[in-house]
Amino acid sequence: MKIEEKMRNALEATSPTLVGDVLLVSRIKLPEPKSEGGLVLASSSITGHKQLTGFDANKPIFLKVLAVGKGFYDDVSGKDVPLDVKVGNIIEVGANSVVFFSSFGNIVDNAESGTGVGITREAEVRIKFSSQEEFEKFLGFF
Repeated sequence: MKIEEKMRNALEATSPTLVGDVLLVSRIKLPEPKSEGGLVLASSSITGHKQLTGFDANKPIFLKVLAVGKGFYDDVSGKDVPLDVKVGNIIEVGANSVVFFSSFGNIVDNAESGTGVGITREAEVRIKFSSQEEFEKFLGFF
């Protein structure tokens, strides 16, 4: 069973409430960069930087949104502001903008396989894709 299915089942069974603009996310593993000849390139050879704790300092992190908070209260207007990010969206955040759990129930974070569940905030989102197809089309340009 995929991590998204496990999380969806857990969320449906427990109905937790995420507070404010908090997003529950899972990591998306990107394809390895390749040369025109098809050789897999080390990420440090592309960016010129060493990896920090499993992440390249300049490499974006793409995440799939599993659950979202209810939004936040705007003191000026006196109204609740719903979040722009929805469940199923794919988002991009900076390397330090998400906190991954080392384990979440029976789901173990494994950076090598690209799986992992974590929490970030909508304020940290820099790019949002509405669907998997939109995200794959974006990746096709690189």
